[in-house]
This record gives sequence, structure tokens and C-alpha cells, in this order.
Amino acid sequence: ERDIDVTFIVVIPSCQVDSNSSKDGQDASNERKKKKRKKKHKHDSEEDEPSNTNALTNAIHHSALSSFNMLVKNCSSHIVLSKRDHGYVEGSQHLRPTQFKESQYDTSVIVLRSKSCTEIDTDAFEADLREAFKSRHLIELQQRRDCN
Repeated sequence: ERDIDVTFIVVIPSCQVDSNSSKDGQDASNERKKKKRKKKHKHDSEEDEPSNTNALTNAIHHSALSSFNMLVKNCSSHIVLSKRDHGYVEGSQHLRPTQFKESQYDTSVIVLRSKSCTEIDTDAFEADLREAFKSRHLIELQQRRDCN
């Protein structure tokens, strides 16, 4: 067997990575339950969501968060791009008057590398990555205004 240098770069929406995140999810669930009780007490006519929907949502969230935490723990590098600091090109840009969009969510860039890979300059990589992901939406809007 021959060791090969392999690098994967995964770009996904960010999750909360700290150990309190499952507790926070439980707190949010408890808060929703309190609101439902208040509605019932006030004789609100809105129907409540079935409780099994909340249980399923919590189970999926917990599983996804566990997988995300495991991925981040074992990666070479994890860079979080704040929603205010990056943008993207939407797949349907040919149908829109503008090509670039501002991100609505924080994004995680996770670098996975084989152990045989030589080290890279992570500071330079991160700077280049942030520049590449920088939102160009406002620049595009200004250029459109200047042309009109």
C-alpha cells in the first residue's frame, strides 16, 4: 500500500460546537412547551404541533450536531465564516438581476487531510479563503447603480 496525499475541503452551514449545545436545544424545547401551556391556558384556538414532531426534530438535531462535532474534532482545520463576512453565487443567478448573494448563515469550512500530507501555511490559506468568500453583493449593486 502506498500513502497518498489527500485533502478534502468541506463547506457546510455552521453548527454550534460547544458542549452546551445539546443543553441549549433542550432549553429551547422547554421554552416552546411553556408557550404552548400558556396558549392552552388562555384558550387560544391555534392547534399545537404534535409532540412527536418535536421529539423527531430534537433527535435529528442531536444526531447532526454529534456528527458535526466529531468531524470538527478530527479535522486539520476548521474556519468559520461569519454570515456578515461572506457571500456566494446562487445557482439560479441567470434568472436574477444580480449574480452575488449575501449569506444568511455562518458557514464552516472544514479541511480534512491525510496524515501523510505536508503541512500548509494555515494563516495564508485562511486569508486566501476569506478573500475568496468575501461578499461581492454590495460591490455588484454599486456597479449597477453607477451604470444607470
